[in-house]
Amino acid sequence: MQKAESRMKPEAAEHRSYYDVFGITMRVERRKGQWRLYSVLTEGKSSPVLDVSIPDGLREDELARFLDDMFHEFTSPAYDKVRKLR
Repeated sequence: MQKAESRMKPEAAEHRSYYDVFGITMRVERRKGQWRLYSVLTEGKSSPVLDVSIPDGLREDELARFLDDMFHEFTSPAYDKVRKLR
């Protein structure tokens, strides 16, 4: 018999927003007080970005600046800044 915990749905995100990070679509979620970053693929699937840790104390209005600082090496004339999509 399976434990009830293994059949439960994953906990919903407290916050979710999408950003265009120099041409790469990324999703930021907050769960249990911790930020999580995902790269969103063209098929709509996502993959966690494990080598970037967003500080738990960062406010939502600071996310775009943080992403700009972390990924500025990807800037190009076509993609010159981080844009919040939704």
